[in-house]
Amino acid sequence: MTLAKTPWIDRSMKTVWERVVAASPRREWAPRLLPGKKFSLEEYGCGHYGCVFPTSDPEVVCKLTSDPTEAFFVAAAMSIGTFPEGIVRYYGIYRIPGAQHRGRPLFVLWREEATEVGTALRPSKEAEYARRAKENATQSLRAFKEIAGLVRDTLKRAADPFAMVEESKRYEDWAWNYVTESEGSGRALALDRFKGAQKVAVGLLRLERLAVEMENEYLADQIGGALKFYLDEGLLLADVHTGNVGLVEGRAETSLVITDPGHAVPLDRKWSNVQVKELP
Repeated sequence: MTLAKTPWIDRSMKTVWERVVAASPRREWAPRLLPGKKFSLEEYGCGHYGCVFPTSDPEVVCKLTSDPTEAFFVAAAMSIGTFPEGIVRYYGIYRIPGAQHRGRPLFVLWREEATEVGTALRPSKEAEYARRAKENATQSLRAFKEIAGLVRDTLKRAADPFAMVEESKRYEDWAWNYVTESEGSGRALALDRFKGAQKVAVGLLRLERLAVEMENEYLADQIGGALKFYLDEGLLLADVHTGNVGLVEGRAETSLVITDPGHAVPLDRKWSNVQVKELP
């Protein structure tokens, strides 16, 4: 499938093409070129930060991205050594030295192919239980993203985000009581009434509970497991929404997976030294 071409992608990749081919985890994972004398990559789809390309392996795609938070997450996730079922698996990532797009560095990565990305949760003519499951999954993702965004923004304003996360642990018992009482009374979780470490404490606790709730929801179970897995590892995926989830062939047909982690927020100082290797 060929979509509208993105000239800056071809310009960027042409200068390092032989190095990308050589650095591919497997030779058949090099991005596919369109036939013809002119250098032009086949594109599956492009977004604000980059493009995804097919390879000669139908189960693996290559991606050029200018999103440093995505690159950070991929490098951090690969260092853990295992991937939960609710996210695509990543096989490699490099920073392209000297390359930029709109002032952002460029990275090339390889991951599992996914289908129905951005459309898997769209309403369609189907059984009532399936329609409601899609609505529930959409609402859960929306709630997680909203609270995660508030936590992310609070940590961004902190002089030392990791110290604020540590401080938030002092409020865990208080936060547990507040969240439990709010849920029991049916009141909305009013994070705006808190500041700093207290807001982070309440937000992270609610996010953990949301992830566990999703683990027990039809369609959202694997995504919930992945969100919880990375929270436990000190990584908050703060921008997961219906547009970056899909299906992976070979996984459960009724379970969605995260295809693009979005903004990953490090919650533990152990992630402060994560670096992406330079393209050889």
